[in-house]
Amino acid sequence: MIISKTPLRISFFGGGTDFENFYKDHGGHIISTTINKYIYISLIKKFDKTIRVSYSSNENPNKISQIQNPLIRETLKYFKLNESFELTSTGDIPASNGLGSSSAYVVGLCNLLSCSKNKRTNKYNLANLASHIEINKCNSKIGVQDHYAAAFGGLNYIKLRDQINVKKLNIKKDILNELNNNLILIYTNKSHNSYEILKNQFRKNKTFEKIELLKKMNNITKEALVFLEKGNLSDFSNLLLESWEIKKEINPKTTNILIDNMYNKCIDLGAKSGKILGAGDGGFLMVYADKKVQKKIKENFKKNKILDFQFTSSGSEVFTI
Repeated sequence: MIISKTPLRISFFGGGTDFENFYKDHGGHIISTTINKYIYISLIKKFDKTIRVSYSSNENPNKISQIQNPLIRETLKYFKLNESFELTSTGDIPASNGLGSSSAYVVGLCNLLSCSKNKRTNKYNLANLASHIEINKCNSKIGVQDHYAAAFGGLNYIKLRDQINVKKLNIKKDILNELNNNLILIYTNKSHNSYEILKNQFRKNKTFEKIELLKKMNNITKEALVFLEKGNLSDFSNLLLESWEIKKEINPKTTNILIDNMYNKCIDLGAKSGKILGAGDGGFLMVYADKKVQKKIKENFKKNKILDFQFTSSGSEVFTI
């Protein structure tokens, strides 16, 4: 049995600038970190001639081309896995909640299948292959940041243009702990369809208005990097506030009345800033607040799941049992 373990992520800055139809011309800048919530995928080669695929659904196709899940189908087709097998996956957090699960899944599956073929690959090639499959083979109008976050792991500054560069940020441990401790993730009790939300954004990325907003997002991300490296978390959190307003302008579908009310209530209770994670319209609301304020927030949102998490430094890993 071969098992892959791939981390989910939270993205601080730069969402939207990682669409190829923007960053190829104007560049893209992302700050994100992986957390200790994972997607696990296992592969067992069977002695009979059957195929079984298990995720949130179960499939028993006669051949790979009949698999209904496009992420699994296209990845297996790419690796030309012709043996009989059982592929099973599960995760610490359900999909469609803004933590980059679909991209983490493809990264984990590519890593797993590379290992099964005895073709170990470096992190850049792994992220590039996973993004190619999800975006081009599955025709998903999304950005590339999540694939690189899942492949590399850790707190990273991702710079995109003709080439993609991932810089691991060496932040002082006490600053990193303070940042981690000042963040809480509140579940909105609503999942989302990121593909549908981002499809509309992809189409509008070439308009002058959206280009200017995305350029502004790039500038904010570069400012945030300076503050983070200096350990200035106060100004870092203030920029989160500014980037959230820009994110809503870039794609109004990223928020709704539920999210706005939750966010405003957190600010009223003393939170400094926050944002919805991922494409929005549901999933997890990330809030920046000190421990005293977090206590008030948790009391106010008793009906919502509060996700405890820690930053992690490792990307997708593969184990053989």
